[in-house]
Amino acid sequence: MEKVKNRDTQFELVVFSQQVLDKAIATRLSFAQRESNNYQALEYELPNLWEVAQKSYQRKAWKIVLSFQDALRPFLDRRGYWSRSLMLNGWAVYCDKEFRHLNNVCKKSKSQGVSTSKMICVAPTCK
Repeated sequence: MEKVKNRDTQFELVVFSQQVLDKAIATRLSFAQRESNNYQALEYELPNLWEVAQKSYQRKAWKIVLSFQDALRPFLDRRGYWSRSLMLNGWAVYCDKEFRHLNNVCKKSKSQGVSTSKMICVAPTCK
């Protein structure tokens, strides 16, 4: 019985940590988009923004990575963060290809009558 409770607690912690990360990503992305012309604010928050952009890429959240790239690219280029700009642009190119591929899979599956809600790799991006 102890092991079952321990597993349940561990699962709840994992779910909670994912929810916290989701909230952090949404908050930071909103900030980056809202303050895209406020370079002083972006400079101050860059470590936090960069961390959640990386986490978004690792989680294969393609739309979010593309949104970060759109919001941060001018700032990174104009403030001389060349290596970060190149890395983010590379992620964006990869994400765009993956996003398009997954959308094509969704469209093809839907046209064949296959439910895409059961496709784990597609569900987050085909909405």
